[in-house]
Amino acid sequence: MDLERPSFHRQNDVPGRERVKAVVALVLAVLVIALIGAGTATGYLLAAAAVPLALTLPSALRGTWRAGVRRDAGGLRECGPLGFGRRVSFEQMRAVEIEADHAIVHTTEGPLKLAPPLCDWLALALVCREAVEGQRAEAAEPWPDISAAQVATWLGLPPEGELECVSGYHAICSLVRPPLLALTLALLIIPPIGLALWLGTSASGWFGPAGRRRDQRVLEVRAGGDAIAVRTPLGWRRFGWGSLVEVARRGAFTVVTTTQGDVWLPPGLSDGDLLIRAIEQAVEARREGLTLPRLPAEVSAAAISRAGGEASARRGLTVVP
Repeated sequence: MDLERPSFHRQNDVPGRERVKAVVALVLAVLVIALIGAGTATGYLLAAAAVPLALTLPSALRGTWRAGVRRDAGGLRECGPLGFGRRVSFEQMRAVEIEADHAIVHTTEGPLKLAPPLCDWLALALVCREAVEGQRAEAAEPWPDISAAQVATWLGLPPEGELECVSGYHAICSLVRPPLLALTLALLIIPPIGLALWLGTSASGWFGPAGRRRDQRVLEVRAGGDAIAVRTPLGWRRFGWGSLVEVARRGAFTVVTTTQGDVWLPPGLSDGDLLIRAIEQAVEARREGLTLPRLPAEVSAAAISRAGGEASARRGLTVVP
C-alpha cells in the first residue's frame, strides 16, 4: 500500500450471491405489486416507495451504511453513501487491537471497526497501530521456521524454481464491461429487467474493486520459495510468505489478505489451484505460530493476534456469504 498518497478503500463492492438474490427479490416484489396496482392509489404509493428503495440498494448490498474508508496523511474518514461520515485523526486514536479477522481502533470518538469485506482492512489497521505505537516493520527472521525451500515444495518446485500464473480475465472484462454497462442503462427503462441485470453483475465482481482499482487488477503472478510477485497495470508488487494472513473467496475472486494490502486473484488463473493451495498452507502455518520467509520491509503476520476459539479453528478457503 502506498502510504504517501490518499486512498479510498471500498466496503464490500463484491456482495455475496445470497444477498444479491434477496435484494433482487425485494425489488421485483415492489415493482410487480406497483404494476398490478397501476392507476390506483396503492400503485402510486408503491411506485413512490421504489425511489428511496433504489437509493438504498448500494447499502443493502454492502450490508452496512458505510461505503468505505478514506485514508490521508491526517487520519481516516468513514464515508457514507454521499461521502459524508465520521472523521478520526491519528491524534484521536488511543489503541489498536488486531485479530486475524478484524481490528478495532479505539478513539476519543468511540471505536472504529476495520474488517472484511473492507478492502485492505489489515493494512489500514497496521497504519493506525504505527501512528499510535510507533511500531514499524521488524527485520526479517534470518532463520524462519519454514524455509524458502520448504515453501517451494508446496508449489511443486525445486528450491530455486518459480511458478508463473497468468489470467486473461481483466482483458476480457475490459471488452465486455462497456457494452454490458450500456445494455444495463438501456434496460433501466424496463425497471425489473434493468435492476435485476445491474444487481446480478454486482455479484460477479465486474463492478467491484478489481474493476475500479488498477492496483487490484492482477494480470500475472510469479511465486517462488521466498516471495510472491504480482503484476498489475501499475507494475509489480512483492509479498513475503510470512506476510500472508487470510484467504477468502469474494464473488469471482480469491482475496489474499496480507500485511501490505489485499491481493485479488482473478478467476481463470493458470495453475491457480496450486498457488491457492500453497497460500492456504502458509496461512495454516501462521495460525500454528510458525514463521515463514518474509521481505525486510514487511510487518510480520506473526505480530497479529491469532483469533481464538471458532475463528482459529477455521481451515482452508473461507467463503464470504
